[in-house]
Amino acid sequence: DLENTVCDVDGDKLFSTDSLAAVARKASLAATKTHQPIGDLKVSSSLALTSRAQFGVPYLQALSAWSGMYLTPWPFCTIGQARTILRNARDSITAAGKAWGRPTNSKIEQIFLHTAEADLEGGLVGGFVIEAERLYKRVLDLLAEDDVSVESYAATMLKTHCLLGLGKLYLYDAERLSEAEAFARNALDILSSVDPTQRNCIDSQSICFYPWNNSALNKMSHSFHMCMSRQLVAEACIRSSRYDDAKLFLSDAVKDLPGNFDAAFALASFHLRMMFDSDADSCENNDALARTLLLKAAKMDTTRSGPFALLGVWYESQNDEARAKGCYQKALAIDPSHPVAGRGLKRILSLDELQPFCERATKQNSPVNGWAWRCLGQKRSWVDGEDSSAVICFQQALRCRDIQGQGSDSHEMFYLDPRNTSIVPVRASGETWGELANCYRRLGKYSAATRAYEEASIASDGCLSPSTCCAWAQVQLDLGLYDEAAEKCDVILSSGTTSPIHQLVAYIESEALLAMAKQDVQEGKFGLCLSHLQKGIDRLNSLSVQFSSSENFYCVTKLLGDLYTFAESLPSYVFILSSFSEETHDDESTFLSHEVQNQMSFIAKGEEAYMMAQKLAEIEGDSDEDYPYLVASASSDLGTNLLAQARVCSAALGEGSGGGTKTSMFDMAARSGKIMDLITRSINSYTKAIDLNPHDASAWNGLGTALATVDPLLSQHAFCRALQIDKMLADPLSNVGMMY
Repeated sequence: DLENTVCDVDGDKLFSTDSLAAVARKASLAATKTHQPIGDLKVSSSLALTSRAQFGVPYLQALSAWSGMYLTPWPFCTIGQARTILRNARDSITAAGKAWGRPTNSKIEQIFLHTAEADLEGGLVGGFVIEAERLYKRVLDLLAEDDVSVESYAATMLKTHCLLGLGKLYLYDAERLSEAEAFARNALDILSSVDPTQRNCIDSQSICFYPWNNSALNKMSHSFHMCMSRQLVAEACIRSSRYDDAKLFLSDAVKDLPGNFDAAFALASFHLRMMFDSDADSCENNDALARTLLLKAAKMDTTRSGPFALLGVWYESQNDEARAKGCYQKALAIDPSHPVAGRGLKRILSLDELQPFCERATKQNSPVNGWAWRCLGQKRSWVDGEDSSAVICFQQALRCRDIQGQGSDSHEMFYLDPRNTSIVPVRASGETWGELANCYRRLGKYSAATRAYEEASIASDGCLSPSTCCAWAQVQLDLGLYDEAAEKCDVILSSGTTSPIHQLVAYIESEALLAMAKQDVQEGKFGLCLSHLQKGIDRLNSLSVQFSSSENFYCVTKLLGDLYTFAESLPSYVFILSSFSEETHDDESTFLSHEVQNQMSFIAKGEEAYMMAQKLAEIEGDSDEDYPYLVASASSDLGTNLLAQARVCSAALGEGSGGGTKTSMFDMAARSGKIMDLITRSINSYTKAIDLNPHDASAWNGLGTALATVDPLLSQHAFCRALQIDKMLADPLSNVGMMY
């Protein structure tokens, strides 16, 4: 078959790349199909396989299907098929040894089979890179031995092949990039030092050496390896931002082997890269040249999806979405899991329109269809609300190389939107972990969500998006990890940028600070408690301008009131350094100490916040079905704040001092008009809340607490009503006991 593909060009015997590929394809099909009985003999299938093995047919088919000395190794095989072909080749050598008594598995055969296996493990999708590295080094060791009967030129070609193989393995490891370039340059120097046209064909009888016995194929093999070595050096130059050198090597690679698709496509993708790379020197011809070279590469091999995918990127960069969409769809028709085409189509289509393409891609046994799994997960989560199904999709995406394996694809830069090249890229694995964590959070699986957020932080080198950090802080708040939640929010708010998510972050941090203040009171850390309250108040006050005309300000003002009201739990001496408010001055205030007046002034600001919340809820009126409940909640909190002010004032005037004098809250209300006014307003606020929401047990309990100072019997009724509504509420029982 190889002899029949030779063509005569100007007196020279040459092979074409297409003809060699056709032979490799034929060998691959022959090696993988189910064999029929030989000729007209009626023998079993197993006997037919044995007969073929005795004559070494599987071994010769393996060499032809591999074709690694003059084509990209294993051009028509999946990794499973290639492994099967090699296993049959090794079995055939054993069978031939038993049938003919020949030496089994000679070093020459070991070299070829090891090289072919290294190529499949290192070059095909799903291979074991560590095994490929071991096999390449093993072949180099065998070639260095003195007793290997391999002709010197053939040994040179095999050595360069292994050096290039090792270079490809190291190319995507940043720490070994220099080694990869050294291997490629070493191979290029060796190839440049030999001239395949100035040697005589060896007289070996072994068909193993056919690539070097045939002068035309020998030239082809030499040109192929020259081309591959230049491409490898160029890729190393690109990764180290030496673009001028890369362009020179890629241009020479195309000249070495004009019909080679890989070389032409590499040069085309390089010029497309130069259009978007900010570190590269701008060139006015890059746009037109990139398109021309991509079209040329697409015509060279219409079965390859890469040129169509990058043409889609080119058209998208020119804002021609119609043609970009067509190119992406063409690429996905050839390779349904192509990561560049899939991501490009996602930028143009909605998730609903993209779903058929994603479903077809996920049916492929491909390690680069993570984009499709992620899109399906986003649709399940964002559109359908099926977080359980979305979790499975995101987990599958994280197992794929295009999501998890950052830097493993030379075309990874084309994953990004070509119209927004200034945007700092975010690692897809970090974003996917964050989306998985959000699903766990909505499902109530907080421990799983926390682990997923931690993985997201690791995958993105700590550079999580503000929305993901905000969701993580919310989970920590729900788990009671208040310090960690506040720390996360601090990081987001200190970034210096302002976005809508910052409003939610400030609210979450204030919630965490209020919870921390409650813990501080229990531990007797009153000064720290006041600091946390003040910090939360400052965060919320910073939102007032942004929220002043928004219904969301209701929640902010309510939380602001909670922060001010909680100051009742603190001893008055912690307010001694606080600024004094003149608004609290009246006749009775002169009997209060400076720190008590400051404390009451601080708590009174909560009254203003709750009144603002009432007004915001009332503005909505009948248009909001939750209107009665919102007003009732704000009124109940207002009553609590007024009662807190009355308690602080009573305590300052001597309530509970003992000594046989009448110093109960009841007596204090009778003696002080200020306290009586606060209690009366508190009762009115609780009453308003109950009128709007009669089934609010906490409002009934608050009303009973306020009434205890003026009407104990009616207070008892309010406590009993609270218990009728919620029998599990402990506060009414405690209050009834205190009243008795």
